[in-house]
Amino acid sequence: MMIVIPNVMGICSWSPPLDKLGNSVRGVQFCEELVRVFNFHRYDNLKHATNKKDPRRHKYETKGLSIVNLLFSAASGDVAALRRHRLSGMDMSLSDYDGRTALHLAAAEGHLDCVQFLLEQCNVPHDQKDRWGNAPFDEAKTFGRVQIVQFLTAWAESKKTADSQENKSDDQQKEPSKEKQPGKSPEDDSPLP
Repeated sequence: MMIVIPNVMGICSWSPPLDKLGNSVRGVQFCEELVRVFNFHRYDNLKHATNKKDPRRHKYETKGLSIVNLLFSAASGDVAALRRHRLSGMDMSLSDYDGRTALHLAAAEGHLDCVQFLLEQCNVPHDQKDRWGNAPFDEAKTFGRVQIVQFLTAWAESKKTADSQENKSDDQQKEPSKEKQPGKSPEDDSPLP
């Protein structure tokens, strides 16, 4: 059986048994699996079949498109699309060339539900700076997004409180207890003989 994928490759397969048309049964099965996994048809990418791999695209081109889709979803306030990106295992803190993340864009555009999703579900950093030194809080403030500013301020305070409580508990665990044990005198702890 000869398989031709125009402008990509050609494959020759021979593996009996044959079906009633004289085609290799395993060859046909291989072709069906190949089409299921890879995106070879010219219009496959128009059907939004993101589960298929496109061997004609370079890996960095695909990653770039993923970042653009993530950032566009955040900028347009599409929480369902953000959820799909998260479920596909995408790093939700990826940034564009200018260092702007999905959180930057959601904050600048005033999409509170996206900001909440990114912080609460995806655990993205709330204070990541872009190329110009602006954090998502600064973007929300610049564009007059009062609800976002209030939410990010409360989020930063809760993070600061949680971090200080965590540091206190770590310090308490590190300090050895210096309680006197019965039958021991302070001289027993002396390093000198």
